Amino acid sequence: MKVKGGNEIAKHISNRALAKTGKLTEKDPLPKNDLRKNTGTTVVNLSQRSKEVLKAQQVIKSTTNVRAEKVQAIKERIGEGSYQIDHDKIAEKMLKSLS
Repeated sequence: MKVKGGNEIAKHISNRALAKTGKLTEKDPLPKNDLRKNTGTTVVNLSQRSKEVLKAQQVIKSTTNVRAEKVQAIKERIGEGSYQIDHDKIAEKMLKSLS
C-alpha cells in the first residue's frame, strides 16, 4: 500500500518529535542527513491480520444494503403481523453455535 504525500507526513512527524526534545522547532525543515527527505514516497507494509481486517471491512461495506433491505422487510412483516418466529430453528442454531 502506498501512501501519497508520505514525505510530507514523515517530515511533519519528525519535526514534531524533534520539537518535543527541544532540538528543533516545529517550523524547521528536516536535517540535511535525513534519508527520508529524498525518498518521495513512503511504503507501508500491512500484516496478514491487517489485510484480513481490511477485506472484512470491504465485504461488510458491500453487503450493508442487502442487510438493510432484509431488516426493512422484516420490520414490515412485523408491522403487518405476518412475521412468524420459528422457535425450533432458533434453538437449533443456538445449540449449533455452541458446539
